[in-house]
Amino acid sequence: MYVPDGDYNFLLWTLLPKNVEEQSWRSMPAGESFDAVAPMRKDGGQYIAYAALNRSRNADPGFDLSSYVTFGPSLRYVEDTPLYLWQFNTYWSDRQMDWRFLEYRNVEICHAFQQGELPDNEENAEQYSFLLEKGYIRKTEEGYKFNAVWIDSPQTLDRLNKAMPDLSALYAPAVGKLYDKMLNLFLQNQPKHLEPQLAYMVRGNTGGGRLVAYILKHLIDNGKLKPPLPHQQKTISTWMGPVK
Repeated sequence: MYVPDGDYNFLLWTLLPKNVEEQSWRSMPAGESFDAVAPMRKDGGQYIAYAALNRSRNADPGFDLSSYVTFGPSLRYVEDTPLYLWQFNTYWSDRQMDWRFLEYRNVEICHAFQQGELPDNEENAEQYSFLLEKGYIRKTEEGYKFNAVWIDSPQTLDRLNKAMPDLSALYAPAVGKLYDKMLNLFLQNQPKHLEPQLAYMVRGNTGGGRLVAYILKHLIDNGKLKPPLPHQQKTISTWMGPVK
């Protein structure tokens, strides 16, 4: 496994979002599946759709919400190929929070660089410009260095997963309490027949990556995690490699 400069704090910015996101899903209260609550359309489409009044002004929560904005995780892979890319966006990551800005070719070009198949010449100028703009590499006195977490095999990924403690049982009470409170809010003034659909969506909004930002901010505020350095902000909470 490759971690830029062997920076343990940088590695935590990847492992923590990855494992919190995965484990908090296992902490979710039981509920209906998507197939059970999403109507099947005559044209074969299946999704939840409903109308609601758009409030022009939301209530002031009394604190800055920007630290709690998240997007992801975004996964990029192609069936029957080993390469895999995982990325999670937060307030601390200097990236567009839009799925369109992450493509599978990112990991393909990074793989070529890691394999030494991308010499620094005029022919590859466009690829190097892309890698620099995305922050995947940075130029140092020793030359170009890869600037993201690279997991070199399925076995390495498996060892990492086993090394992380499973805290899902500790998350469960907090996730359950948050779910109950949010569900009560979402069900206010809504028709009875819509309750299963709303409950499904609330479950998705209280588990998974929703906890990541809160845990990261708590760790930063308590000195357990350092904010990323400027040159790390584009590639924190990102890992990739031939792990499939």
